[in-house]
Amino acid sequence: MDEYRYLEGVERTTFANRYVTPYLTCKECNTCSFVNDEPLRRRILHMENPGFGSLFQDLPPCPRCGASHAYALGIFDFSDHIRDSVEALRESRRLRARAATVLQTFLRMFYYKQKYLLKKRQIAFREARDCRMATRLQRVYRGRLGRIRFLVNKRLARIQNADSLVMYRALNDEFPGSKKVFWYTRRAELEVLFNDYSTLVRRTGSRPPKHKVEQNIIEISRRVHLLECEYAACIQSRMRGMMGRVFARNYRQAQARQLENFLTSALKIQRCARGWYGRVRARKIRGHHRANVIAKEYVVHRKKKSDKFRDAEWKQRVLLAYRKERAEESMARMIGKTVYGALDGRRIEAFKRSGYCSEERGRVMGEFFQRQKSTMEAQVEREYAKNARRTFLLNTIDRNEAFSKYFKSELPVAEASGMRWMIDLSKSRKKLAASPKNPKLTKSGSKALTSHFEKRYEKYRAT
Repeated sequence: MDEYRYLEGVERTTFANRYVTPYLTCKECNTCSFVNDEPLRRRILHMENPGFGSLFQDLPPCPRCGASHAYALGIFDFSDHIRDSVEALRESRRLRARAATVLQTFLRMFYYKQKYLLKKRQIAFREARDCRMATRLQRVYRGRLGRIRFLVNKRLARIQNADSLVMYRALNDEFPGSKKVFWYTRRAELEVLFNDYSTLVRRTGSRPPKHKVEQNIIEISRRVHLLECEYAACIQSRMRGMMGRVFARNYRQAQARQLENFLTSALKIQRCARGWYGRVRARKIRGHHRANVIAKEYVVHRKKKSDKFRDAEWKQRVLLAYRKERAEESMARMIGKTVYGALDGRRIEAFKRSGYCSEERGRVMGEFFQRQKSTMEAQVEREYAKNARRTFLLNTIDRNEAFSKYFKSELPVAEASGMRWMIDLSKSRKKLAASPKNPKLTKSGSKALTSHFEKRYEKYRAT
């Protein structure tokens, strides 16, 4: 036991008062377990001598219940304590169950009370909504009846004030798209009708019904309106014809007198006004022409500037793509994705065939070349359009010398000389291509011919 309790090289009196027992008893399951006390000894030794190394270790769990918080140092019997704890736990569970029952009772009471109040509010809201809906329906229905009654009374007043001839035609003539109508002949019926047509409908036993009577009154009023408009149009046309003829005769006489008085002065004023207007318009045309020229020059300048900026941007993108590809190739060689010295030192070609190369540089170059190609094609088309006009003018001057004497040339001297040089070059190429000695002009021959004519053009410009 001495070699177990004490370490070598340490005085025995250090742990004599501190050591108790290596056994622990669990208060939860009453299990006694043995604990290795060497780490505990090392911890106490470290507390007294900080320079001495130690190994920290937590208490092991109980082998029966797995708890480590209810240990007692030594060997004890906790059977009574465990039994008292079980009875206290049962009493606690019983009180909790009773308290839970009380809480559930109050909660259900509150829930059903809230449900009852909600149902009551829903019923009150539904009744109020139905009442509002009924009120709206009644208001709409009464408004419609009132409007119909007002319209029918208005049409009855129109019929009452109509002439007898108009009423006769309205009842007997045929109108397109109209229904059959009826009318009352007795004087008493007409008086009741014009006073209150609803009373007449009730007295006749609703035969015909009220809506039929209303439709009949509206149709007769429409016919009366059409007939009155027809008579009014006839009267107005005759009156306007008479007034128009009188006015036209007086107007022609006044115009003839006015024309006789102001003919001479009007001609002089017109001549002066036309001269002034022509001079003003000429100044405006010159100003507009100059403004258009400036605007076109500005548009061309801005387009050139934007094209230059876009070309620089695309060149920068291509340069960055090449740099990125070069950096990726260097990184691939460093990390071993490609073999150093493959394909006789062609590093980029080897990197492309390795499968790790991206297609970004090829895509950027393709887009750049496509853009340059479209730009050059557009430029060539513009030059062809310009050269067609220039060629036409030069050929016209060559065919007819009087053309240059009577008309001012559209081409400056430098442009005309350049176009003549291009025309001579194209003619010489055609002759060489058509000659039997030179059935086909080679690339080197084309270059030599071009350089020859360029030298001639330089001499011509120098003279």
